[in-house]
Amino acid sequence: MKKIMLASLMSTFALSVSAEDGAVIGENSSLGEATRFDGLYLGFGLGGSSLRNKAEVVEIKVGQTTIDRSNKTLNKLNSKGIFGVAALGAGKVIREKWYLGGEVSLDFGKSKSKKIEPANDWTITVGGVVTTIPKGTDTGITMRNRGITPELAFRAGYVVKGAWLIYFKPSLYFPQTKLKWDEGKKTASISKARFAVALGIEHPFCEKFTARVEIGHGSKSSKEFTVERDGSTKFKATSGRGFTLRALVTYNLSHFMRS
Repeated sequence: MKKIMLASLMSTFALSVSAEDGAVIGENSSLGEATRFDGLYLGFGLGGSSLRNKAEVVEIKVGQTTIDRSNKTLNKLNSKGIFGVAALGAGKVIREKWYLGGEVSLDFGKSKSKKIEPANDWTITVGGVVTTIPKGTDTGITMRNRGITPELAFRAGYVVKGAWLIYFKPSLYFPQTKLKWDEGKKTASISKARFAVALGIEHPFCEKFTARVEIGHGSKSSKEFTVERDGSTKFKATSGRGFTLRALVTYNLSHFMRS
């Protein structure tokens, strides 16, 4: 009887140890999934943007006469396009679930020039003489976003069950918008650093790869410039506010940040 009881106790103890070991293994497996976001990585992908560019007439002068800009509206210069993305960054999961990291990236792609022209008929009166500039008149001025945009970003996120990283990404990006007139002989640039924010989700696959998708929104920047032709016209051009969508695949280059 004692032998039977002893065997029963031994069996119960063995099952208890096995269950505890299984729980530890499961926990370690979960931690292992989270730490797949650790280290240095290189990423490539594609993005799309919808940017709201515009231009306004600030002032028109004929000789010494200043003409009010009322109703001197210009056409919309909204820009949509697809671009490539390259990123280099590093990050680490801390306290088992929280992620901190940073990256530098480069957006690159073609950008079409947009003509700045009246959106409606302009009526200008100088010395009692009324002049009408028809809608769509070619001003000879073009606006184009540069095809390469560097970005410096910080990423903070949380790893949820199943090794899904949900992150927030504030950044500074450095776009450049070119304005040209007089057959390209005269130019102006909008090239101030701007602030952007993005929200994304990332998940590991294979052994050292992750895939991510993020949506972001950037701030705008403006610049005034003057075109002189039989008088002068001062314009204000605004560039860059709008939404971007990016999808990247990253490759983990090292695990030097793992503890």
